[in-house]
Amino acid sequence: MTQLALRKRIEAELRRRAAPARTEHPLSYGQRSMWLLHRLDPAGAAYNIAFATRATGALDPAALHDALRSLAGRHEALRTTFAERDGEARQIVHGWLEPGFTVTDTAGWSAERLDAAVRASYRQPFDAVNGPLARAEIFRSAPDEAVLLLVIHHLVADFWSLELLLDELATLYLGERGKGEGRLPEGNAPYHSFVSRQDAYLSADTGARDAAYWHGRLAGDLDVTRWPAFRTDPGQEGEPGASEYFRLDDELAAKVFAFARRENTTPYIVQLTAFQALIARCTGERDVRVGAPVSGRTDPALHGCVGYFTDPVVLRADLGGEPSFADLLRRTRTTVTEALEHQDYPFERLVRELAPRRVPGVNPVFQSLFVYQKPQRFPGLAALHWGGQDAADETAVPWADLLLHPYRLPQQEGQLDLMLEVVEDGQRLRGALKYRPALFSQAAVRELIDSFGALLGAALDHPERSVADLAPATAAPGAPRAADAAPEPEIAADDSVLRRFEASAAKHPGRPAVRCGDRELTYRELDLLGERWAAALHARGVRGGDRVALLIEPSVDTLVALIGTLKAGAAYVPLDPHHPPARLAMLFADCGASTALTTRALAPLLADVGPGVRVLLLDDEPPAGELPAPRRPAPTAHDLLYTVYTSGSTGVPKGIDVEHRNVLSLLEAMGEHIEPDPEAVWTLFHSTAFDVSVWELWGALLSGACLVVIPAEVARAPDAFRRLLVAERVTHLNQTPSALHSLAGEVAAAGSAGLVLRHTFACGELLSADLGRSALDWCGKLWNLYGPAETTVCVTARDVRREDCGGTSVPVGNPLANAHIYILDGYGRPLPAEVTGELYIGGQAVARGYLDRPALLKERYLPDPFTDDGGRMYRSGDLARVNADGLIEILGRADNQVKISGYRIELEEIEAVLDRQEGVDRSIVLVEGGGADVRRLTACVAPDGHGARTPDAAALRTALQELLPSYMIPTSFVFVDAMPLNPNQKVDRGELARRVAATRTRPADDVRPAGDSVEQAVADAWRQVLRQDAVRPGDNFFDIGGTSLLLLQLHTRLLGIPGVTPISVSELFDCPSVETQAARLSPARAPSGSFPPEAEPSGGEAGRGRAALRRTANREGNRAALRRGHRARRDETAGGDDV
Repeated sequence: MTQLALRKRIEAELRRRAAPARTEHPLSYGQRSMWLLHRLDPAGAAYNIAFATRATGALDPAALHDALRSLAGRHEALRTTFAERDGEARQIVHGWLEPGFTVTDTAGWSAERLDAAVRASYRQPFDAVNGPLARAEIFRSAPDEAVLLLVIHHLVADFWSLELLLDELATLYLGERGKGEGRLPEGNAPYHSFVSRQDAYLSADTGARDAAYWHGRLAGDLDVTRWPAFRTDPGQEGEPGASEYFRLDDELAAKVFAFARRENTTPYIVQLTAFQALIARCTGERDVRVGAPVSGRTDPALHGCVGYFTDPVVLRADLGGEPSFADLLRRTRTTVTEALEHQDYPFERLVRELAPRRVPGVNPVFQSLFVYQKPQRFPGLAALHWGGQDAADETAVPWADLLLHPYRLPQQEGQLDLMLEVVEDGQRLRGALKYRPALFSQAAVRELIDSFGALLGAALDHPERSVADLAPATAAPGAPRAADAAPEPEIAADDSVLRRFEASAAKHPGRPAVRCGDRELTYRELDLLGERWAAALHARGVRGGDRVALLIEPSVDTLVALIGTLKAGAAYVPLDPHHPPARLAMLFADCGASTALTTRALAPLLADVGPGVRVLLLDDEPPAGELPAPRRPAPTAHDLLYTVYTSGSTGVPKGIDVEHRNVLSLLEAMGEHIEPDPEAVWTLFHSTAFDVSVWELWGALLSGACLVVIPAEVARAPDAFRRLLVAERVTHLNQTPSALHSLAGEVAAAGSAGLVLRHTFACGELLSADLGRSALDWCGKLWNLYGPAETTVCVTARDVRREDCGGTSVPVGNPLANAHIYILDGYGRPLPAEVTGELYIGGQAVARGYLDRPALLKERYLPDPFTDDGGRMYRSGDLARVNADGLIEILGRADNQVKISGYRIELEEIEAVLDRQEGVDRSIVLVEGGGADVRRLTACVAPDGHGARTPDAAALRTALQELLPSYMIPTSFVFVDAMPLNPNQKVDRGELARRVAATRTRPADDVRPAGDSVEQAVADAWRQVLRQDAVRPGDNFFDIGGTSLLLLQLHTRLLGIPGVTPISVSELFDCPSVETQAARLSPARAPSGSFPPEAEPSGGEAGRGRAALRRTANREGNRAALRRGHRARRDETAGGDDV
């Protein structure tokens, strides 16, 4: 050791001995939030800040250790530990605290073993109570090569601190090596002085002014961002986080810098604006809120201080009115400037004051973060921390007397939903997009990175263009949304459904065409009866293009009436005999039919349709004298085939006109998947008033197959229906998922013996994954079809495989050959794969449109901008995306999304979880209440009667709480014997809601007082912490004024209740009511397998559960992923770089 080094060590030791033993101080607002996160998962590494590098040269471990010790003496943050006093956290600054230091000999290790060791060392948790909270480790593989790892807990440092420490460490290390004086300027303000200044600021007028600004800026809705690739709930199990690294190409980076200079702004503002635009394009939202960390060091005296200063500001962008990129850039520049002027107001305190609804698993106020780094004291940090993405990007950075090289160490992932980090490295721009795999797949994130680059490039080239006109999607317009699997079917102009039927009858005259019970008609007989009824209709004035109403119960007569109507040159209007007479009269008036075919039993239903309507009874054979029928013009492809009615949002049904060509193109397109088979046996299960019947009817009759009509009483009785399927040897079956669910239950109970199904088609509703899995065992080939009535029954198809049944619902597959599928954003632009948008349908499937509804027709049937043939596309109102496998998934409705307390909810997700519970046969979740603030979820549950126990509300609520966030837990549960079905065999939600309303009672826990002694003690602890008298057992802690920090105080008080079972802080998030907390604490009621926090295992299911709770806390905790400090250029002329 040199004389200089010895003198320095002696001086350092004397300083350490002269320092006071320890002092205690309160925590800053940022530290309070971080302390909560640490308490929730003290063994986690989510908030470890690390710097890793491969060092070449003669690294001296002893000198580095001494330099690190000198740093600890210089900065009190490195000598700080934490403790709690009466539920309040305190930071303790020690006179001396030895930093961690280890040297590991890795000579001969493989790269994989070395990397695993470095990552394991990074993940090693810190002991915040005993310290130290900083450590270094050298992994030495050779005298002149090593990996250097520096790790610090975020409680005592941020990214600015890391850069400062690396800069000072180099100076001190050179001093220890005798290659410099190793002296640094004195006079750094201690971190605890910042806490005092923060408290003084908040008590002054300046703090009040800043508070007023932020309250105004963040007024109104603070809805949670619903990411388009959302797959599972933010609080659910899954990998905590991941990163994708990238580098903008040099040409684009040069454009960014040049554009910023030209617009008198900064590269930071330019890229932030592009990121906001990207979020808007991907989510369809116009109110975009992005968090951005600021240094927190507005006082120059703190520039040389190590500590946790970083705080986020909320940058809110309004993209309403389709602003140009230049307009949005100007708005963003103003927003950033104002945010910087008011940046001192602590975000944690702001969130507490704003009091948005807090839900574990979701970060409040914003869910995405933009971080822009531009290291100043140690510029090489940019290349080291984000470089090394490929061989050409290898960089060597001088540091002390060594050369440092990039070493990739992913860290701090999954703390927010989406975090874009960009670092300015000279004239290069590197970055990383960090994300939560529960929300985004790796493929989706990579496409988002490509989209960011594409949008940024387009914006710089054409800043005057609307943000909506910029092109972030990497795929060509409409693709793969319009990538058809096969050429469109060719339909001749003179072709028609009738012509195809007559050809089928001529080819298979003696084969059975239709059968219902004991009555059967061959194709020849059906054709002849159709001719006779056509003549009867013609004799009564029916002509080509007219509409004939059909009011018939499912029977052979249904087919006779259909064929007779078509042979008369008319179109059929199927009506449901179960509708009330007033509704039937309204439909008659709307469609303009002057003739009806019905039966004697149903004729009284037509008493109110008006005197001008001619009623023909199918019970009576048409007079033989009607034949031969006069020549009638044959229908053509563009003639009307049928008008079917669907419910309207105004309460008035709307008629949809469908042409012959639409149905022919459907049959041709489906024929590419289902080969026509005259030996097949189909069912007509659905009412002809339901458009699904179109596929049943003509799929059978135009292929020469036999169609078995299912009587209504059989369709409603699963046991009788299963026996009929066996007896008739049915091969082709169409079912709504609701009907299929009933059949599946019967098959599960009685077995599938005798079933010979070859194809089962599920359509009309979302097919749940659970139902898909069970049906695959007995239904032959299962097809999941999707399509609205406005586009002719179905436009996509999926041959369901077991691997399709892993989520909530089964994908609907790919477009049929007669349909183009587009998934578009709110501006009508195509979206990339895995991004949710509204589904539009083009191609031959698009029906003629709405009957006599020109305004609605114009609103829903739009010109197709992706074709040049003048075609139209239908706006479905359904939310959809193309998943990573290239399959379309339907995710809900765009025009009727359920929103509870600001959170958008897919009811099917709750239903899927409920349906998996023991004793549950079927569940439906309803939304009750009028306004957004009073809407509530009600679960309607039908027990299956087969389980070991009958489900009860408490058990179901507990099960849901383990799998879903609190805002998705139904407020009440109502049990029904069976789900009511409408005539189309879908669940009748209206009838279900009426039954619920009739049985509505107030939940008991809304009114009862606290129960046993433990529950009373818990309620008392709540009252003390919340300073409230009115605490009820069912109240949610966060709904009545609780915060994360108050939860820590509550935890301390709960552990003081005599005789209770220990409970961890993280468990309190899982049971946020007095009642559930008492159940956890009570020895008599504690669930088996509960354990005190220190005994929690770290592996297996329990370990994964704790990981999920940690991610829950990450989002509930205010500052979530803002733990990366942000180095800013303190340049008075460029305020944008302060962020």
